[in-house]
Formats: sequence, C-alpha cells, structure tokens
Amino acid sequence: MFLRNYVNMLAAKYPFWNCTRGSDHFLVACHDWGPYTLKDHEELSRNTIKALCNADISEGIFVSVKEVSLPETTISNPRRPLRNLGGKRVSQRPILAFFAGNMHGPVRPKLLKYWRNKDESIRIYGPLPHRVSRVMSYPEHMKSSKYCLCPIVYEVNSPRIVEAIYYECVPVIIAENFALPFSEVLNWSAFSVVVSEKDITRLKDITRPCKVTLRWCRSIFFGTQHRLDMICSI
Repeated sequence: MFLRNYVNMLAAKYPFWNCTRGSDHFLVACHDWGPYTLKDHEELSRNTIKALCNADISEGIFVSVKEVSLPETTISNPRRPLRNLGGKRVSQRPILAFFAGNMHGPVRPKLLKYWRNKDESIRIYGPLPHRVSRVMSYPEHMKSSKYCLCPIVYEVNSPRIVEAIYYECVPVIIAENFALPFSEVLNWSAFSVVVSEKDITRLKDITRPCKVTLRWCRSIFFGTQHRLDMICSI
C-alpha cells in the first residue's frame, strides 16, 4: 500500500515522470516481499521491468522473457567479501551432500525428516548443533561437501545458492517455478542440479552418479575467474 501511494503521489506531482505508465521504469527488490509490493498497483505490476531475487514464475508477477532474476547473497565480511573464497579438492570432500539451517517453509522439514541420521554421506541438520560445529564449522562443512542443498523456504530464492558457489560446492536447488539468476548467460546445468520437491527421497540416486564440470568460468557473482572442476562420481 505504501508503494502504491508513493507512486501515485509522484505521478500526480510530476506528470512527465509517469508518461509511459511505468513501462520505462525499473523496480529492483531482493527481499521476499519485493513482488508483493506491486499487487496493489496494477500498472506498476504489469508495466515495470523488474529485477527480483524472488523470481517465482508461477505467481504472474515475474515475467521471465522481459525481467531479470538476481542472485541473493549474504555478505558476512563487508570489508573483505572474498575472504575464504573457494573450497577443497574433490578428493578432500568426504561428504556427498550437506544442509543445515532453520526449518522455514514446507520443504526443509521434509528434507530433515527423511534424511537426518539416515546416511553418513548425506548430512542434514536443522540449525547446526554446537557439538557438530565445534568439530567442523558451517563453512567447513560446505567446503568438505560435493553437493550443497539449497531448499526453498517460503519463497523460491535462497542465498545458499551463491554461498555454495562461493565455496565451490555444487548447488542442489530444490525449488519449483524458480527463474534462476542470469539464466540468459549462465548454463546452470553445467554447475548445478535442480531437483523437484517430490524427489527429495531420491537425492542420493540423483547426485551420486552425476558429473558436473565447470571449467574456467568467469564468475558473474564475484567478478573473478576461477577454475572449478567438479567430478562428483568419485
């Protein structure tokens, strides 16, 4: 409602600002609520060009042919954002798949219910227990895993996707209807795996035989060049 009222105020005060009824305006939002701020303003929702992290193509707000999906990330050290960039060699990654996090949304509890304590090679937690983090921290778990699971929360986007790439861990994106970031220029099938929610029970079957190789990729996310060779069937 605030955004609707603010846009209407600008349009009334500066008629030239809205002469195209929003079609030459960009709206950029990376919070989950970004798309929903438009629902009270039909012209803004229909006409603006949107750049969103929450790029859910099923809701009719994000239109993939004209709009941009942005990667969501968390910068833990603003002064040194590339600190600890990279991970271990594949031969030094004993964990097949890893996830730890709060139980937000409908998918994560299913993941935990099925896989917790079921397979030593697939380590699934809620918040990482202190007894575990004392031995191996969250970043070290990602650096020691071949695959890092990125399940949706209440919305389709997750900062874990960029986090996984940051630590050179193959992201396993568990989401429906998600327009992946920069998919116009990035071949996501070369360095990630997309899994349907209904296939959570088949995670080991899907990941174990998979070979994902990313060679000399100029990272859009970090602006640096990395060599990442992920041969997962070891």
